Amino acid sequence: MNKLSKNLKNLLCNAKISENELARRTGVSQQIINRILSGENKNPKIATLNPLASYFMVSISQLIGEEEFNQSMLSTAHHGWREIPVINYELLAKAPAHELMMLSGEKLLVDVKASNKVFAIKMYDDSMEPKFSKGTLLIFDSSKKPANGDFALFMLPNDKIVFRQVFIKNNKFYQKSINPNSENYKLTSLNDEFKCCGLLIQSRTDYI
Repeated sequence: MNKLSKNLKNLLCNAKISENELARRTGVSQQIINRILSGENKNPKIATLNPLASYFMVSISQLIGEEEFNQSMLSTAHHGWREIPVINYELLAKAPAHELMMLSGEKLLVDVKASNKVFAIKMYDDSMEPKFSKGTLLIFDSSKKPANGDFALFMLPNDKIVFRQVFIKNNKFYQKSINPNSENYKLTSLNDEFKCCGLLIQSRTDYI
């Protein structure tokens, strides 16, 4: 194992993230990261090394093994990241978000600064395309309330869970999808019985 692959593997283990998550955070494809880790790619381009080094807060020389890096510094480099639960959005109609968060087995590492009531779901249809494609990870904070123009997750009076853009006029709430081809594209008022399950604070799409 060459110095680059050894260092990158140690950095991944220290940060407790997967190849796929590193690819998501840096923009370097998972295939390239895997080839570096396996030793197949011993001399990657600077355009590949730069985002990897920047993410781990080391220099390129340190990453490729020309210089030593301080292990004690690395132990605190990612304290801003934390795990949040990924839950099935349909279950929100059956139990409060905080209960589902404790039961969820799937986790997601995020760097958002928010409350301890943050969770994620996967976009379930194409009603919010092109901004939010089906499968996009949507990250919500259930302690926050939406303002005009925000995106939020709602439970309607019929217990249906929907992700929509919010509009507020004269203290009246309205919702709509943003896909012009969706049947929910028209602006629809929300009656007093609706419940906001969370405000969207971040979204992620995996292009790999």
